[in-house]
Parts: sequence; C-alpha cells; structure tokens
Amino acid sequence: MDLKQKYVSDDGRLTLIVYQKGDDWIIGFDGSEWHTHGDLLIPEYGHSPTIAIENFIKSILEDQELIAISEFPDKPPYISVIDDPELVRKYKLPEETLIFRTWSEKPKINQD
Repeated sequence: MDLKQKYVSDDGRLTLIVYQKGDDWIIGFDGSEWHTHGDLLIPEYGHSPTIAIENFIKSILEDQELIAISEFPDKPPYISVIDDPELVRKYKLPEETLIFRTWSEKPKINQD
C-alpha cells in the first residue's frame, strides 16, 4: 500500500491517513483499526472511489462528520467516523471511555 495523504488535527490527537492499493482507496486513522474503502462511500460521497474519498476527507476536515474515540486502559484507541452516537453509547463497556468530537473541535468526554 502506498501512503497518499496524511492530515493531522490542530491538537495533534487525530491523524487521518489515505492509502492506495491498486484501484482500492483506503482511509482511516493512524493507530486505529477502523478504516473504510472508497467504493463503500459511493454514492453518498461521490460516483467513483476517488471522488468519494476526496469528498469524505473534505467532510471530515470541515467538521461535518462525528468522530468517536473509544479508549480502554492499556490499549490503543479505536477511532472511527460514526453516524449514530446513541448506538455507540448503547454498547459502551464499563471500563471504556468514549470521546465524541469533530476534526477541529475539542473532545467531549462521555462517561455514561
């Protein structure tokens, strides 16, 4: 896989990475297992994987996407773009700390 783009939030907490492997475009957060592929973003973000990835990145960087950071003691954080924070809260484990934020805003910790 070839690293194509890398974006770091102003607070340094988030690093968005974009890879290309052949015709496949992959986007995720550095250090987190979560990722998605350009073809999975069609048609919501564009009519081709390349355009969909570009529009998804723009949507994240312009604070139009909600980002969840799930933290457990002694484990790397799981960082993902989410649609439904209530669904994420529903499955929160007692030892888990959830943080919801957008790209440029300060995190809001939710320990419910």
